[in-house]
Amino acid sequence: MKGITLGYALLPWERPAFFTDPAAIERGCADIRDAGFDGVEALVGSTLALDYGRRTMKNKEWPRMPRVWTDIEMFRRLGTLSRATRQNNLKLTNVFCDGEYINPETAAAERDQAIAVAHYIAAAGGEHLLVTGGPRRGGADHDADLAALADTLSILAADVAAVGVQLCLHPHIDTAVETPIDIDQVFNRADEALALALDTAHVSAGGGDPVKLGEAAGSRLQYVHLKDIEIPPDPERDEFYGVTRFRAFRDLGEGNVDLAGFCRTLERLEYTGPVIAELDATDAPDESAQTARRYLQETIGW
Repeated sequence: MKGITLGYALLPWERPAFFTDPAAIERGCADIRDAGFDGVEALVGSTLALDYGRRTMKNKEWPRMPRVWTDIEMFRRLGTLSRATRQNNLKLTNVFCDGEYINPETAAAERDQAIAVAHYIAAAGGEHLLVTGGPRRGGADHDADLAALADTLSILAADVAAVGVQLCLHPHIDTAVETPIDIDQVFNRADEALALALDTAHVSAGGGDPVKLGEAAGSRLQYVHLKDIEIPPDPERDEFYGVTRFRAFRDLGEGNVDLAGFCRTLERLEYTGPVIAELDATDAPDESAQTARRYLQETIGW
């Protein structure tokens, strides 16, 4: 589609190496280029983000406490990412910052991390920073948590806008912002500076329809993860929750998300933001990237 950046997420190359191997960044960027994409997205991979994944999303691949990153290691990771994207002529569209943002023990550090990463993204020519919400806290006042998150992210959106970057909230399974009701509550309260990053698989697994959510978001939809998932006919009966949902992600076209319908919605909206194909984990990330690009060309016509 004219005007968009088509990219692929670096995650499946880096996750097996626990985000510590610079060669994984270089190999992933080369594979993404060879598959025919022109953009790439990375996860920040900091101690904060890895601990968030372990605790909030109950990630079974990261059951232990995350290693502690030094400043030197983090700078090396970002430096390698800059070099690899430049050498492979890829646009860096985002460096994803997982976070809770309303947990008083980590909120200040997460805000500072997001602002620092926004500066890096802007310097690399990117325009978007994605964040998630915190956990769905059992026994807590969920509505109050969503209100606090909307208020906090409104402030952060202004912080990153000051350096030319758009803050986008990514609704995500097993987090505070998962269902269509959660999404409405946050965006009805948040400042207009906060945009939506819609992931077709995550909103589907959260009980939403990506086509309807995309149409309702309109111009507030500023970033897309094009992702497939195989949702069973009766999610309740099949105990479709927790790690089961993470294991249900599929290569594009191999799940049951209405990806074609969603892409037609993007065309109707005259969407011009990044579209990042994504698969969290695969034994052959280079082949998955090629499958995604082929699907976009042959089925979607992009």
